[in-house]
Amino acid sequence: MVLESTVPARGESISVSRVVEEDHPERFDYDEETGEFRYPAAIGGGGRVARYGTTSYKTLAGGKAAELALWSALDVTKKRLGDGVEGLGSSGVVYVDDERTIILALQSSLDREGRVVFEPNVTLDEVVEVAPREVHSTVEWLSRTYEAVVPVVVEETAIQ
Repeated sequence: MVLESTVPARGESISVSRVVEEDHPERFDYDEETGEFRYPAAIGGGGRVARYGTTSYKTLAGGKAAELALWSALDVTKKRLGDGVEGLGSSGVVYVDDERTIILALQSSLDREGRVVFEPNVTLDEVVEVAPREVHSTVEWLSRTYEAVVPVVVEETAIQ
């Protein structure tokens, strides 16, 4: 995926870490031979596992590290901009050139005729200057540690 309408953030990078508690750690099995985790891919009635899948710890923990990075980047950016920031949120974490990337979004709202009915109270340039360039995210999950560096980009969007 190529994001042509985004601008790389230029603010000071941040580092975050967290121990991620798993509600049902017994549902995850590590296979030493393959280096993969078996995880619940579908939960059925009564909360029972209906189907398992397998994937690497990097894939599972990478998602948790990216989620931590996303919320940390958004929180830090809002703090750097000051109180009362409106219209800044996130479009989530996406893959860009096979790399997880955080998208912070400035969102305007348009009416049916295309007139602006809401605009963020900060500009794209202001957000780009303070949003962290990247987030160094470390998670400890299922008794293992995973580290990721997640870049941040900023986009302007309008919804109608």
